[in-house]
Amino acid sequence: MKQKLLFLITLFIFSNSFAQLDLGDDIFSCEGETILLDATISASDTVLYEWYLGGTLIPNNLEPVINVTQTGNYTAVLYIGPNDQDTDSVNVTFNPADDASFFMTPTIYGATATVTGELGGVFSFNPIPADGAVIDATTGEVTGAITDNSYCVEYITNGICPSSTISCFIANPSVIANQPSDLLVCDDNQDGFAQFDLTLVNAEVLGSQNASDFMVNFYETQADALAGNNTITNANNFINTNASSQTVYVRVIEISTSNYNTTSFSLIVNAAPQAFTPFNVLVCQNEPVFLNDFISFEILGNQNPNDFTVSYYYNLSDANAQINPINANEPFYDFFITLFAVVNANTTNCASNPLAFFMETIFIDYIYPSPLY
Repeated sequence: MKQKLLFLITLFIFSNSFAQLDLGDDIFSCEGETILLDATISASDTVLYEWYLGGTLIPNNLEPVINVTQTGNYTAVLYIGPNDQDTDSVNVTFNPADDASFFMTPTIYGATATVTGELGGVFSFNPIPADGAVIDATTGEVTGAITDNSYCVEYITNGICPSSTISCFIANPSVIANQPSDLLVCDDNQDGFAQFDLTLVNAEVLGSQNASDFMVNFYETQADALAGNNTITNANNFINTNASSQTVYVRVIEISTSNYNTTSFSLIVNAAPQAFTPFNVLVCQNEPVFLNDFISFEILGNQNPNDFTVSYYYNLSDANAQINPINANEPFYDFFITLFAVVNANTTNCASNPLAFFMETIFIDYIYPSPLY
């Protein structure tokens, strides 16, 4: 009997040996920082690299290392030799910086801190004063300050992405800078810009202090007000540089001592309402009309009638002064007459320019049928 021999042949195919690509776990960082992604591996053959952000090739990045500053999904693709390839992805998230906003309120021989941003941060002097004043790192309260001395406090948050801000104050100032009321104007062309006389707040800022003993200057930033730099030179006819609203900072200086204090107020530009010309106002002879019901909706146009009030006047001077208005809720019998309408915004007290329109009577001949007998 013949035996058959069975040979088992195992074929080994050797390829280039290289480490597997691993970009690691997802990465969380803060806005403004830079993250280094490294796709370097050990391989005997030449390695070529491509990088993708959200599936889109990042041009001109053929190296194993890339610096990223944008949130997204990053993918590295390796080409090893003629046939081998490897890929890996990682999510990179840049979180926004914490809100470190706060302000200091001067007290007798110190100040208190009020945080309007992220709570739980740490307070410190910046720079550190040499007069022995003390600050509570947790609450920000300053004690032991000296009258009229300036102090600056830094607040640093302790969240995922810490940030810091600095607020300065004058301890128990001998110069008083009262916070005045905001200045409001109505904007006829509705572009958000208007002319202001900043000096209108002087009396309110100074209060009972003698105006002849002080100078009142205005600034566009708090830093300039504290340093006395870049004073607004056209305070009597200043046009806001930020549309609709802008904060103006005030520096009150005592002339004899150069001591000062600061405060602020807002410029607010409210859009004036519009008055639209009504269609021909035709009424029948001897028939009364109610102006509010009959005409107001046309004068308002597409403006919400709940937000505006229309008033009527017999002459332009009364309309400009908004005096002696016609009672628009009573029957109106005066025709062949020009009236003037003014639209007022209920919340801002802004008014439109007076609008003239003509009331005309239609004469109708009534035909009375003969009775049937």
